Amino acid sequence: MLLRYGQKYRAEKMSNETSLFGDLNDTDVCIVHPAIPEGVTMSTLERLNLEKEYVGLYLSMHPLDEYKYQLCYACNTTMEELNLVPNPKRDERPGVLADLEKHPDQLAKINQIQQREIVCGGLVTGWREGTSSKGNMYGILTVEDYSGKHDFVLFGQNFPTFRGYGKEGMYVLIHAKYQPNIYLRGPVRNIFDLEFSIGKIEQLDLVADTLIQDFTVELDSLKLTDNTVKRLQEEILNIPQKDNVKAPTTSLYFDVCDAIKNYRVHLFCRGHKVRINTELVDYVCSLEGVNTCLINGRPLIKESNKEADSEEEDSSKEAMEEMLPDD
Repeated sequence: MLLRYGQKYRAEKMSNETSLFGDLNDTDVCIVHPAIPEGVTMSTLERLNLEKEYVGLYLSMHPLDEYKYQLCYACNTTMEELNLVPNPKRDERPGVLADLEKHPDQLAKINQIQQREIVCGGLVTGWREGTSSKGNMYGILTVEDYSGKHDFVLFGQNFPTFRGYGKEGMYVLIHAKYQPNIYLRGPVRNIFDLEFSIGKIEQLDLVADTLIQDFTVELDSLKLTDNTVKRLQEEILNIPQKDNVKAPTTSLYFDVCDAIKNYRVHLFCRGHKVRINTELVDYVCSLEGVNTCLINGRPLIKESNKEADSEEEDSSKEAMEEMLPDD
């Protein structure tokens, strides 16, 4: 509706400029403004899916932003990494293995992934069921995180056990590992002798608060001010408790550092817990004297892709603005 209005506005404006009345102002262009439709109540995920469908990108936020710290600091594997592990047909495996042996770095990454206890998670974006040539039911669960999407094949006992998680829009946390193929006789010879095995799937929203064990604020003693301490106390230690909301479970620590004297004092806040979210982390990092923050003992990751996302969003806005009136 807005795009059609913009097109009519532009056409009318150009028409006026080439007519005898070309000195008319923008306000003199007589196009009926479109009526704003009634707002429809919808969930955050529904709104984001519509943004993606109509504009081509998420505008207000990413659907995973609510759990971005859990995905970054509680998970040890991304969907992009899982996609590095090839899954060719049996007769194609020798050729794929020969190609991988020519790229030892890539083969080493695959070996590292297969040797760890995998914890990954994201948003369910697809589910389909089928029947194998032997008549056995199976399901394919598509999960998406910030790095991309991956298909998890559920067969055997895993199909009825985890079938209930095949609902688009559900946030899941997956625990898995690579273990020797059930048909393997003898020692593991190569990456194709191991198969991906899911041990547990959980709803991410139900376990999110338990995944971030500790939050550490690193302070520079030379830049630390009374105002910073006061603001930290007001914003962190005196967090109001809301009704029907679980109490925060993340332990809070402060590391007071002096780079010149080369000392570090590690302090544990015994009487208070915090709940990690974007607002809290951004606020703490903005305070004077705060060097960095650590989540689960890992330094805060800077969002390197933010600039690229911003450029994509700017180009999309420019394209839309071309269709809309100047005011």
